[in-house]
Amino acid sequence: MKNLIESSSRAAPVSAPCLRSQLGLRPALRRRLASGGALPVRRRLLQAGWKPVTVSLILLGLTALAGQQQAHAGENFSWAGSYAGVEVGPSQTVTDVKSGGAKKAIDRMDAAFGLFAGHNWQFDRVVVGVEANAAYLGGEAKGTHPTLGDVKTRAAWTGAVKGRVGMAFGRVLPYLSAGVAVSDHEIKANGGKASAAGIGLVLGAGAEYAATDRVHLRADYSLTGVMDTKDRLGGASVSRVSGNHRLMLGLSYAF
Repeated sequence: MKNLIESSSRAAPVSAPCLRSQLGLRPALRRRLASGGALPVRRRLLQAGWKPVTVSLILLGLTALAGQQQAHAGENFSWAGSYAGVEVGPSQTVTDVKSGGAKKAIDRMDAAFGLFAGHNWQFDRVVVGVEANAAYLGGEAKGTHPTLGDVKTRAAWTGAVKGRVGMAFGRVLPYLSAGVAVSDHEIKANGGKASAAGIGLVLGAGAEYAATDRVHLRADYSLTGVMDTKDRLGGASVSRVSGNHRLMLGLSYAF
């Protein structure tokens, strides 16, 4: 979570300073990053009730099973092939709403549900793959903005295509992932409403355990840039920057 994810309907979000020029961050955001200032979306995500350390502990626990699995003499498990599954877990979407010189961060914790499918190739212990997923992120968040009054925001769904790379330890596969996500976002404020689909980066990490040759369990954490745009609502100029992170527990079947 040390890296910042920003997204735009015109440009992908940024996860590290070296990507700023390539992904076309707005000048204001570039100046804030260059000065080392923490953007509210990042701060609020870091203050979530469940934190990235939880993810680390889960991944460490799953990886620790590798030693036990290696004890199965002569077993040579292969991760190559296709798979499909379902996942569920906690999700938090944070939206910074700015208008009239005032800013308000609006967030909501919710339950997320999703489907995923992909294919792996294995080269010795290195596993690379591609995966597509779609998820419902949760309901409407509400807050009060200093100049707009009551504000409602929502990112209901997201879909992504990403690559994965991992290191196999018998039946345990820790991995990193990165790709592109398309997410919807809606805002209601000042008597107006605006909604759009934004394109952003999605970065993640996880660990997968093959309970049997066909049935796999996994814990998957992802950070997604949802939206960075401006709208006119009831005559007022309103900017919104939104991001989502979630920890999903998944069950899949390998073909």
